[in-house]
Amino acid sequence: AILRYFEQLEEGTDQIYEAKMLLIGEGGAGKTSLCRKLFDPKAELPKEKDSTQGIDIQPLYFDMPDGKQFRLNVWDFAGQGKYQSAHSFFYTHRSLYVLVDDTRTLDENEAYRTFYHFWLQTAELFGGDSPLLVLHNQKADRTRTGFNLGSFQAIFPFVKELFQINLGGDDTAGILDLKKQIERWAQKLPHIGDVVPKTWVKVREDIEKERQQRPYISDERYREICAAHNITDEAKQSDLSRYFHDLGVFLHFQENPLLRRDVFLQNEWVTNAVYKILDDPEIAVKKRGRFDRSDLARLWNEGYYAKRRDELLALMLQFELCYQVQDTEIYVAPQLLPGDIPKYDLGAGIPLQLKYEYGFMPKGLLYRLIVRLHRHIAQGQSAVWNGGVVLERAGAQADILESLDRRQISVRATGARAKELVTIIAEEVERLHDTYGERLKVETKIPCNCRICKDSQTPHFYDKKRLGQSPDEGQSDGGMPDKFRRRKCAGVVGWGVYAGGRD
Repeated sequence: AILRYFEQLEEGTDQIYEAKMLLIGEGGAGKTSLCRKLFDPKAELPKEKDSTQGIDIQPLYFDMPDGKQFRLNVWDFAGQGKYQSAHSFFYTHRSLYVLVDDTRTLDENEAYRTFYHFWLQTAELFGGDSPLLVLHNQKADRTRTGFNLGSFQAIFPFVKELFQINLGGDDTAGILDLKKQIERWAQKLPHIGDVVPKTWVKVREDIEKERQQRPYISDERYREICAAHNITDEAKQSDLSRYFHDLGVFLHFQENPLLRRDVFLQNEWVTNAVYKILDDPEIAVKKRGRFDRSDLARLWNEGYYAKRRDELLALMLQFELCYQVQDTEIYVAPQLLPGDIPKYDLGAGIPLQLKYEYGFMPKGLLYRLIVRLHRHIAQGQSAVWNGGVVLERAGAQADILESLDRRQISVRATGARAKELVTIIAEEVERLHDTYGERLKVETKIPCNCRICKDSQTPHFYDKKRLGQSPDEGQSDGGMPDKFRRRKCAGVVGWGVYAGGRD
């Protein structure tokens, strides 16, 4: 791919000035108000009923000092909790983030600090080093006293500036200054100004013309556009598709046999399709998070939606927003499941246990794990709820429970082949963790296997990584004894611990 890229550079170069800005924060904070004010400082504020449902996307254009035009794609994310797990699939690196805070809400101490830590950790996990601006929306002219930007910057160095504006007031100068600073930070994003083959810019221009007319084009049509600009090699066409996909110009999943047939040009059209399912009261309440193709026909019944129901369903499966119940035409969206815990019994024996403790637990992590393990769900794939799931395989049973307060996922398994089931779960959890990258901080905890703990329902747990230390190192950390011997734990993936004494 690199060699093909440099080959195209020899035919002439240009630059693409385009970036993505994400407006994040709680529902009602003023994200949609900010979006409107950036386009027109004198615009009226949205009514309460006009709050964002899902994601709203609009291009904001401005001229750079050299006279070239910059396109900033503004993504206004709904802040309500039910949307946040799905939003993470659209958070990206190489983007500009703006965190909007309603200064009338929360007190001046732990509540607002928890709010900031959640959103800043979210931006850090999914946005990497992308710069973030903080906007205090001073509704009713209330300021957030005691706020110390420097204390947050010491922990999150990507936080760049703080702005304080009452978006509902008449501070036109303040809004224009904020817009100017947004433009400045957008132009500083690392990919802006990168030299690309001149033909890529021409293809981008034609893609935009297509986007104005339809929400998607076929893969064949995309390649025709490339060929019209002398990009005839299929590998080079695919390289360009990946570049535009990563940049957020369009969505093209080339590795998916069904989805690779289409290039989705209107991101908002795709997100609206997803939220038609997640917002539907009949699915969420009456059907308790389950839906079938009759629901798809009911909700995706207009023009382009009706023509691409299979592809949109495949997209939800690709994003791990739902799964298909085995041997049925029923689909389940885990985040819409009720919280009712079904009756189940792991038996009277001492279970094998495993815990994952997170420095920050991203929204939707358990839902994605449920999707990945759904083929093992017990009781005819019905033993699943909003905060957990029961699995069964070859005579073994396990429950997986989420504790948001403790930022923890726990696993307990019983049965003659419990170790195999725990191994399957642990391997899937590790693969899931890998999708979040190195910024996801998690400790895998396994139980002590000493004489006291091995017969206890609540054993002491150790960090699995620390068990790799040599006993001679004599380190005592997190309650780990100075002297210990390692032994394969009977059924736990990894090592158990004998904390001194005899076997």
